[in-house]
Amino acid sequence: MTEQHIENFTFSSWEAYEKELFNDGMSQMHIDLSKDSMKSENRMIKLIVNPKVASHIVRQKYNEPTDETLMGVSSKVLLLRSTIPQEFNYVREKETKRFNQSINTTVVDVKNASHDIYWDNPLFVAEQINEWIMKL
Repeated sequence: MTEQHIENFTFSSWEAYEKELFNDGMSQMHIDLSKDSMKSENRMIKLIVNPKVASHIVRQKYNEPTDETLMGVSSKVLLLRSTIPQEFNYVREKETKRFNQSINTTVVDVKNASHDIYWDNPLFVAEQINEWIMKL
């Protein structure tokens, strides 16, 4: 599915790319930032990442011994969590609970933020990181 997504996430022009993202609700600032992950190749706008490499990374992360990794973390951790899309909140809650079983975690929800929380609410993210560091 990863390879298929990367191969199919193509556009006929930068204008078509921008229009699609804008229609999906992305702001112009986010669209401009996202262009760094795209390239123009053979008259098409495509993701920079190689489909085979991305697929390998996904498989590797799927098999990663995360519980063992988490148990090896001895420092405090700040977890800034997105809230969009809401239908992923059950996964966020489940994984946060798992984190909290192994490590000392401070959890902060970044309201109305998607995967790229630092794009969606950069000031809030910076404030949370600064406050968390000051408390250490």
